Amino acid sequence: MIQILTWTGTIVAILLIFLSVVQKSAVFESEHVGRKHKKYILLSAVIVLLGTVLRIWKLADYPVGINCDEIGMAYDAYCLSHFGVDRFLNPYPIYLINYGGGQSAVYAYLCELLFKMFGVSLAVIRIPAALAGIAVILLSGAIAKELYDRKVSIIAMTLVAFCPYFITSSRFGLDCNLFLSFSMLSFYMLVRAIRKQSYRNYIVTGICYGITLYTYSLSWTVLPVFLIFTVAYMAYVKQITWKQVMALAIPVFILALPLFAFLFINTFKTGSIQIAFFTIPQLPLYRAGEFSIPTMERSWSAIKYILTTDSSQFFAYDNYFTLYMMSIPFVLLGVGIQGKRCLYVMNSRKKDRKILVFFYLVAALLNVICLETPNIYRNNSIYFPLVIMASVAILHVYRRLGKRKWVYMMLVGIYGLHLLSFMRFYYSDRVKEAYPTVWFSYDYIDDIFKYIKENNIQEEIYIDDLNMTTYCYAMLINEVSPYDFAEAGNDASTDKNNYDNLHFYLPDSAESLTKGKIYIVMDYNIYNENFIGRGFEKQTYGYFNIYY
Repeated sequence: MIQILTWTGTIVAILLIFLSVVQKSAVFESEHVGRKHKKYILLSAVIVLLGTVLRIWKLADYPVGINCDEIGMAYDAYCLSHFGVDRFLNPYPIYLINYGGGQSAVYAYLCELLFKMFGVSLAVIRIPAALAGIAVILLSGAIAKELYDRKVSIIAMTLVAFCPYFITSSRFGLDCNLFLSFSMLSFYMLVRAIRKQSYRNYIVTGICYGITLYTYSLSWTVLPVFLIFTVAYMAYVKQITWKQVMALAIPVFILALPLFAFLFINTFKTGSIQIAFFTIPQLPLYRAGEFSIPTMERSWSAIKYILTTDSSQFFAYDNYFTLYMMSIPFVLLGVGIQGKRCLYVMNSRKKDRKILVFFYLVAALLNVICLETPNIYRNNSIYFPLVIMASVAILHVYRRLGKRKWVYMMLVGIYGLHLLSFMRFYYSDRVKEAYPTVWFSYDYIDDIFKYIKENNIQEEIYIDDLNMTTYCYAMLINEVSPYDFAEAGNDASTDKNNYDNLHFYLPDSAESLTKGKIYIVMDYNIYNENFIGRGFEKQTYGYFNIYY
């Protein structure tokens, strides 16, 4: 049924675009006459309210389980909230060590504040993502209204509120998900600063961009490219002075200084340093060289991932895609409209803030195609220009077809059916049954650790540990002090973590398996064969086999 709906919606979108092309009415231009402000406010409030419900409803239940990066960040946030250090005893790091490869810190500091207020729970861990998702709805409307008009604003807010990617990323406590909302806030401040031509606005914009650099490491490549394009264009059309450039650049540079030090430390392995009350850490498993010259095959795959889904199935799913399949023609049309506008503006040397959206798309797209392992969640900020362009295209088609109400009603109806189908799929166990991904296989291990804690089980327990991450679940559930954790000999490079009777690894050989001890093994691990014929009892719990 969903496949029929998906293809029907896509065919309708393509036909509408075709009809708008052959129609000889006026092309898209912003309208500023006859709009009703109260109607706009009411529609905006309804969209934001419904979008908020989709982001907070059953927040602790879906997505099912706790991702390993969520729990690693959350345990660091717990340590920071109670002890002022991360789990490796670094006072207020500007970048988390996490499992050795690092993780941006802003999300953890937001969780730290919430833990102090509400305690530790999965819902609290995901509240920053939900709040950021709600902010994205508001910011999409604000940006579209600032650059275009209220109609584009309403369309943009609707797409953001109800399209799959924006819903799923708002319910997932990963550091990268903050990049989208913070970059949109910074962009909004930038276009306002250009309009107002105020030094104060440029300074605030610089501060916003400086903070955004701490939300996710890929911002270090996207934002500089975008800002270079923007400043070069504004200088070309004489819309910015050198004093305004400095008002923008100096706050960004000052806030980026600790990150420059972080890159130097990890490139040349000089060791962690502590400045004042915060730490610039050296990562044991520093990840560098993730970019390379793009190839045609990889570029095509990356763009396909952005518009459809990828192998992780975290934020988009087959049949639904990131923005629904029927949005793809509108995205492509919007890119064409904006690209044409950009060429016209550049050739005629006109002042037009709208082309900044296209500049951001180009900067984000360069990042997408140059990544060696591109996927959806790492390139989340690209969805901001894509949804703006799709909104422009939808209104363009609507106006080209003479503003006929049947066009509006048809699009609303088909998108509404897509949303209802997606809700029926996502807010149920269907998503777990359809996509039992390895990274979400820990949706049962937290329950196992809770059972161990509540029943005060004293036997030695050996636990299958995928990618050396399982220990964080136990440490957070038991609210273990990072000092006690470190005294047990654990750090990011340890491949066999231990705490009390919990051992986060499996014995090396079958001969080491001993009755009287408990072994928890993931069901797809061939290690399960070691228990055959050895007299162990077995219970299956979710994706885990428990031998005792």
